[in-house]
Amino acid sequence: MHTELLRIGELADHCGVSRRTIDYYTSLGLIRPAARTDGNFRLYDPRAIHHVELIQRLEAQGIPLDDITSALTGPAPDRSVLIDRVETALTRLRTIEANTDPDTDRLAGTALERAHSLVTLAVDIIAALAP
Repeated sequence: MHTELLRIGELADHCGVSRRTIDYYTSLGLIRPAARTDGNFRLYDPRAIHHVELIQRLEAQGIPLDDITSALTGPAPDRSVLIDRVETALTRLRTIEANTDPDTDRLAGTALERAHSLVTLAVDIIAALAP
């Protein structure tokens, strides 16, 4: 059974982070050990690699670790409410875009690129955290 599980150092190496980072994510409840060895070493399911990579991507997008922890360990939000909020924001952006000057259009384009990146990340989150 333990042959497919990863020790903390192996998980850290696969993810390109330190063991301390894995310890910290574990203490926050962002990842959980799947088992322990007879010597009480934590063992992680290989799927934890994707969770750590996801956390790293969220942080790279400027999302604070406190928000990531709340989102991943708290109750699940109502997706329909979130989708409605995104659709409302996109409608507002399109309305503003239709009535703005070229400089504002460039800024809106940059914001849209960022929004696209975040939506893509959201899709990846759903796929990565699916049971």
